[in-house]
Amino acid sequence: MVTAPVRIQRRRTKGWRMPEGAVYVGRPSPWGNPFPVSGDWIMWTAVALGFKAHAAGRRDASVLLYRAWMAGDLPLSPGHRDSTGVGAIEYSSGLVAPIDAVVQGLAARMANVVDLPEHLSDLGDPPDLDPLRDATALACWCPLDQPCHADVLIELVTS
Repeated sequence: MVTAPVRIQRRRTKGWRMPEGAVYVGRPSPWGNPFPVSGDWIMWTAVALGFKAHAAGRRDASVLLYRAWMAGDLPLSPGHRDSTGVGAIEYSSGLVAPIDAVVQGLAARMANVVDLPEHLSDLGDPPDLDPLRDATALACWCPLDQPCHADVLIELVTS
């Protein structure tokens, strides 16, 4: 049975040291999440994927994109679901679409209009996970009470 590493938050405080056996997985390590959590592109992409445009929604989208990249499932298409239950838009053609599906479609188009961050134009293959399999902890800058790509890495190295 593989023991799962824990996630720790890297710190800049005086005297803090990364524990023995911990591996830094933030940017710019090979395992860093290349998907930004700020900027217009991730905002529109978050909405297109069904998340809110605020900081938590952008973080959720970034982690979702990282998970998809690691699984070889990029590009993602926006989900079309009416999670709000507030209604739909009926077009003159007779097509009826849930409001959030329309918003997600518009956001997907906006994400394609806004410049893709330069470093995302060619992500290449996901990094090798073998060096992480014996780690006791994975360290990133993300607060422990928020989603982080290190959680994805922990799942992948223990599955």
